[in-house]
Amino acid sequence: MNRYLLKMFVLAAITVMSMAAGVNAEEGAGEGERIYVKYCSGCHKLTDQTSTGPGFQGVTGRHTEAWIDKWVQGPKAIIESGDPDAILLKEKYKITMPTLKVMADEKARREIINFLKQNDKNVAQ
Repeated sequence: MNRYLLKMFVLAAITVMSMAAGVNAEEGAGEGERIYVKYCSGCHKLTDQTSTGPGFQGVTGRHTEAWIDKWVQGPKAIIESGDPDAILLKEKYKITMPTLKVMADEKARREIINFLKQNDKNVAQ
């Protein structure tokens, strides 16, 4: 087989494997992953690495689903309520997460929380 055909074969194989991996990731996360990529990934990593905001690794172990739901629905409101965890986040990162219109939707909040839970399970494995 000449080099050109070999390169094309390898490229095609990589493309197929990448597409298959994308399908598996989508099946496990679905809409939550799309929301993360579109709205969250600019400030948050899926690891414990910090960026503009904290890394998401372990977030579902540090906070209850109810707390995360309230946080993503209205970060400023939860800080103003005096919640100690929210205040610590504000003090540490010096910036308040914006209130995102997408998070007004209960289904979107459920999806992102499920995605974060799946991320934590994947890290634990």
